[in-house]
Amino acid sequence: MLDDYWERMNLRVPIYFSAGLTIQANLYYKVLINWTSQKVKDTYATRNALDFKNVHSFDRSLLDAPGPCVLFATPGMISGGFSLEVFKHWAPCESNLITLPGYCVAGTVGHKLMSGKPTKVDLDKDTQI
Repeated sequence: MLDDYWERMNLRVPIYFSAGLTIQANLYYKVLINWTSQKVKDTYATRNALDFKNVHSFDRSLLDAPGPCVLFATPGMISGGFSLEVFKHWAPCESNLITLPGYCVAGTVGHKLMSGKPTKVDLDKDTQI
């Protein structure tokens, strides 16, 4: 949906995803195109819905890149992994926005953020943002 929106609105802000299983899952969708909806199959020859023009794999060297971007990073609850790493790096800057899934397990950073408008979040006993 974002890829289509970016194209319609002629946006130039890069969209990234943290690699992990995303690349592999998308490959399976392309290989098993016959398992998709009829609409996807009908448009496959003219416009493959799984070839994203505006979405790219995120490299850690981009953490300090200037300018805006959209990044999909897992896990969505910011409970560890790459999303927590990026959160620690980008959260102190008030011009950044974090969007979370509709539900986050209690005790995760995502849950702490969704519990209201915290001014500080304890990540562990030694780290507070």
